[in-house]
Amino acid sequence: MANLTGRTALSTLLRRLTVTTPAAATASRSLTTVTATPSPATTTPTATPTTVIGSLPKPSPFSGLDAAVIHGADPAEATVQAWLRDFETNRPVGIIDLPAAVFNAPVRTDILHSVINYERDAVRQGTHSTKGISDVRGSTRKAAPQKGRGMARVGTIRAPQFRGGGIAHGPKPRSHATEIPRKMWLHGLRVALTLKYLQNQLLIVDDMATSIKKTREFRGRLVSHNWLYGNKNMSSATPYTGEVELMQYRNICRVRDRYQPPTAVPLDVPAATILFMPAAFKGTNNLLRAGGRLNGLEFMEAKEAEVYAIMRNELLVMDRAAVELLHEKLKFQ
Repeated sequence: MANLTGRTALSTLLRRLTVTTPAAATASRSLTTVTATPSPATTTPTATPTTVIGSLPKPSPFSGLDAAVIHGADPAEATVQAWLRDFETNRPVGIIDLPAAVFNAPVRTDILHSVINYERDAVRQGTHSTKGISDVRGSTRKAAPQKGRGMARVGTIRAPQFRGGGIAHGPKPRSHATEIPRKMWLHGLRVALTLKYLQNQLLIVDDMATSIKKTREFRGRLVSHNWLYGNKNMSSATPYTGEVELMQYRNICRVRDRYQPPTAVPLDVPAATILFMPAAFKGTNNLLRAGGRLNGLEFMEAKEAEVYAIMRNELLVMDRAAVELLHEKLKFQ
């Protein structure tokens, strides 16, 4: 009984403390507004970049969509920041705002897996073929009498149980293409771009026009940018730079934060595969001419972007026009 009385007194005291006048309530709200600390998602990054490789000026602990919802903004207008680099020198020339709906979308590895399987199934040849019972050589007459042998009954020697017979239920030429919803494929592309951004493997350049025409000079330019590693003028002990080390060998669709390459690095093997994705090849002077014959490089226009191509390459290099094109293609309707 005494315990119940104590609880009643405590609840009465709490009710008295929570009763405030309208003026006090207004003062309390204003005090809360003044002393509130800004959200980490709204602070502008001012840190100086410590690496020449990377896309994030400062990683944000919150998703761009979540931050937009928290601060009452339109999720379709939320942005994340990335360095804008000069293609010739790889030096940052500014900070570009990327649409969070495209480059900071919710990561769905299950959708990514389904989309990659869909794209891989579409390019399968499907020309496999085996000979069935009607395709192999041999007589069609009955190989032995039906009765009287004390053995199992048999028919033609073309049957699958005989040596040299046809294959039972073997593969025939067919299409392996599958179907998925278009919205699933679009979100798979958003997930792939988001992973490249979050893993510091996305490079945004102003444009991809280059004055270099020689393949050797273009390769040297990529090595000087630390985009490629392993030319004959560099030691295998040269340290990697960047918050996320480049992967020595191609790992198809494998998402990793860090990977330490082996000590013995082949001097003629590029450290990373690079996908150059301009908005169009028409404005990229000498890009295909200089880098089209280099191993480890792939070129694709932004309008033909594929999830598998993005994920099987370590670095994704895009120009500003390609970002705008993908934004128009992948923005939420």
